[in-house]
Amino acid sequence: MSLYELLYVSELSPATSTDAVSDIFVRSRCINAQHGLTGLLVFDGARFIHYLEGIKDDALALMQRIERDSRHRAVARLHEGPAKSRRFNAFGVGYWYVGDDQQLTELKRLMGPSALDKFLAVMHEFDVF
Repeated sequence: MSLYELLYVSELSPATSTDAVSDIFVRSRCINAQHGLTGLLVFDGARFIHYLEGIKDDALALMQRIERDSRHRAVARLHEGPAKSRRFNAFGVGYWYVGDDQQLTELKRLMGPSALDKFLAVMHEFDVF
């Protein structure tokens, strides 16, 4: 089975309190563990950027659930495709709150490999490693 990676950005729905973010993280950690998905979820107080990796069918199924989730709006896939190896073996879903929304604003404007490259470059600034 081939490994697949997805990077998307979304906005927290105005009808959803930021208190729901911890629930989103807890549920994603559980769901990801059940399906062998790993990744990193970053939140800046208004937007999410989520990198996830795993078996293609599982990753795409999760993406479809997120796209239908009323807590998210303006969901945009920035990058998706085959992955050579896992980047996040250490945890099912890492979570990081970033106070500077400029980084996610810049990422939201990119697509494809350039979005992934930018995410990987700024990921080290999130201090999750």
